[in-house]
Amino acid sequence: MGRTVTSLIALALGLAGGCSQPVSAPAPSAAEAVAPVLSPDERLFGVERFTIAYDQTGHDQGAVVEHVRDWGRARAEIKDTTLSIGGISHRSRIRVVHARAEIASVNVVSGDVTLATDPDYDDLVAAEGAREAVAVGAAIMTRMGGRQTADTATFAGHECAYWELPQLGSRACVTPWGATLHNTAALGGLRVERVATAVRIGDGGPDDAFTYDDARAMRAPEIHAPARGGDQAD
Repeated sequence: MGRTVTSLIALALGLAGGCSQPVSAPAPSAAEAVAPVLSPDERLFGVERFTIAYDQTGHDQGAVVEHVRDWGRARAEIKDTTLSIGGISHRSRIRVVHARAEIASVNVVSGDVTLATDPDYDDLVAAEGAREAVAVGAAIMTRMGGRQTADTATFAGHECAYWELPQLGSRACVTPWGATLHNTAALGGLRVERVATAVRIGDGGPDDAFTYDDARAMRAPEIHAPARGGDQAD
């Protein structure tokens, strides 16, 4: 149960993120933190390197940190959250590394790694070409049925504008350079909110956030599958 519900929450928050969350950004190789030389068409953010720390509340609560490098061509999201429903709790400690179309979900406790491929990555790059990051983000949100609102806000010292995805009960505040600072999602009776508490421009995070042990990796049959044993009952 924990994994299924957590996947729903991840879907809602991920899609609500719009510019940053649904796009698989290329990272270094599995064993090294040196990014390959890639086309400038794959610049998915308007800032080269940044880190955002989030507080997450609701049915699935805890801390999330996102490290981005190389204009979004390298991304690592580190999650330590606990899902609580009906008196049952499941803790997830997962690090998700994006390497272009390759996604590695690392169980922080066991070290097990699940690999998946984003089938839409190449199509996204080809369709968006060398657009500015904000235009890429807007195109993504529009494709998913999202619409921009007139509402704006400021989180961690950075301004953002709200987009809504009514079909997912989601709302996201996105900066002009493509990062999501505030998400709310209500899906399947569950509600989760994620708020940026710190934004560090120029900080792409530690090298080890982008690495994992190839020997522990296995290929998942479907995209965005969580790492084996990622949920732990408290």
